Amino acid sequence: MRRFLPLLLLLLGALPVRGQQQECAAGPAPAGYTIQEIQVGDEVRRYVLYIPPGYDGRQRLPLLLSFHGFTSNAAEQAAITAFDVIADREGVVLAFPQGLGRTPRWANGTSLFTPLDDPADVQFAAALVDTLTAELCIDSARVFATGFSAGGGMAHRLACEMADRITAIGTMSGAFASIPGGCQPVRPVPVIALHGTADFIVPIGGAGEVLPDTAEWAREWAQRNNCQSTVELTGEGYTRYEYGQCDEGVAVHYIVVEGLAHTWAGTPAPSGSARLAPGPQHISASETMWSFFTSLKPGTH
Repeated sequence: MRRFLPLLLLLLGALPVRGQQQECAAGPAPAGYTIQEIQVGDEVRRYVLYIPPGYDGRQRLPLLLSFHGFTSNAAEQAAITAFDVIADREGVVLAFPQGLGRTPRWANGTSLFTPLDDPADVQFAAALVDTLTAELCIDSARVFATGFSAGGGMAHRLACEMADRITAIGTMSGAFASIPGGCQPVRPVPVIALHGTADFIVPIGGAGEVLPDTAEWAREWAQRNNCQSTVELTGEGYTRYEYGQCDEGVAVHYIVVEGLAHTWAGTPAPSGSARLAPGPQHISASETMWSFFTSLKPGTH
């Protein structure tokens, strides 16, 4: 199915910028990738939608959003994450939102071109979740937000401002920033974050006042969720810090990957991509995030 992604890349450039529940009767939808548009305020916003082959419009499926990095796009995010492999195996609806601008970006506080307090992208995410849960058979208790780099920063912002609709978040090489008024989610939010020690674009140790130390960022989420325990685990080329005994049964996991540069762990960069550096492939960010999401206790949302 990923053979259609190069075509989606071209089409994106051509388009104008603008807990398990009971069965539902949304009706079937064509499986595979499509480009969709929704009206959000004065803008028509675009996203790539993926429907798994097993979708029948009756059984409620999880929804996973995945936000691309700065200068990237929705189709490239679909390609580098290979979330469609998980979607086919597990039955997951995927949505890859497209940022605004000729150089696509998110209002996550790390872009010099978009004010941090610009609500447009949060409104887009909210409208996207509302639209998909209304039109498809989606389990609103299993709505996950993931992101790469600046897209990870966008997932972080959604956890802070949309915790009533986002079940949990996962980030890879996340570029995080302070949230206006502080990060004050309405409930504890499960968080998993991966970061490479060889990432020189978004340094793991932070960058002055612009980017935080990612370990400290994870500890702040653990404090926010009132986690009481910490376990340190080591694996092949990585160290995993698990914060547990948190409020409402949530958890925070922070994974440091040795030698990994600014890339999505476990999948190769698309052919010809100059934005993503190669790195160790012994850990898959997508599979690790999905394993974390499925480990959450029912009713965590």
